[in-house]
Amino acid sequence: MICALVLFALCSGSVALVFKKTSSSNRCGVVLGAFGSQNYVNIGTKVAKHIRALQVSKGWCTEQPELSSVPVAFFTDLKDHACPEGVECFGESDMAPWKSADNKIGGSNAHLGSWKYRWYHAQMMVNSPYDLTLYVDVDALPCSGEAIQSLFATFVTKDVVLGSIRHNTNPCAMTGGKCSAMPPVGIMAAEHGEWAKFQERNGGVILADMRKMKHIFEEWAMNIDKTAGKALGDQLGYRQALFMHRNKIKEHTFNESEVCRSLPFATHNCNKGCWISHKPGMKSLKAAGIIGGTAHFAEGEVEAEEDER
Repeated sequence: MICALVLFALCSGSVALVFKKTSSSNRCGVVLGAFGSQNYVNIGTKVAKHIRALQVSKGWCTEQPELSSVPVAFFTDLKDHACPEGVECFGESDMAPWKSADNKIGGSNAHLGSWKYRWYHAQMMVNSPYDLTLYVDVDALPCSGEAIQSLFATFVTKDVVLGSIRHNTNPCAMTGGKCSAMPPVGIMAAEHGEWAKFQERNGGVILADMRKMKHIFEEWAMNIDKTAGKALGDQLGYRQALFMHRNKIKEHTFNESEVCRSLPFATHNCNKGCWISHKPGMKSLKAAGIIGGTAHFAEGEVEAEEDER
């Protein structure tokens, strides 16, 4: 992607925000981020290093056939962060800033931190330096280089611009199970029935062609600003943005044996054929030896996962 200065206008105000544009010489890569406490950023850094070390064969990136490694972009708000060798690191100045109140998300979703961090979730996608991007939460672990290759092959084998995980067990968690609530602004009356059936996507694993999806992620970010303090998390804003473009993009849904999220860990993990293992409580990272089995979060630390509930 070309390095440039970009204007980003928030719908909630009239001020245009100028920020740096991320760039990379690589066309494909994995994006993740960690914000908040030193402890959480340390875990994210370890995951970034782990993914960077995965072995892939040339040809896995169709836009850059000679690429023989996995580029990784790591976003953090930690000042003076020591970027791991081979990882491309970005900071708050590389994303549009959060301008609203930095209120924490409460209740059962308190682990999501503040709305500023939810804003950063979308901003990492908006500012991915890779044309073809795999975004993963810190606790969503790609299982191998072969798994990375299989995920990126989806662009060709399924002829899509987006790869998603759906919340089949709780399709509208961010509106408290009320699937008809909080539709996108401006939809037609006839569309409300379709909105109620339009499932949330899990924001922890997203495969995207940024050349076709960036404007939708920008809408997601703006929807986060609009729904902060009203929704239970940022996946409502993503659901709203996707609904508005549902007939304009080609999307593939990964199954639970590929991106393993809600099924039992004992039968769905990296040793059982999963491409990505995304389990609550950092189980996937502990199983891979990235963090110790006793790792935990102190009050106020940010955990990236969004529960299926």
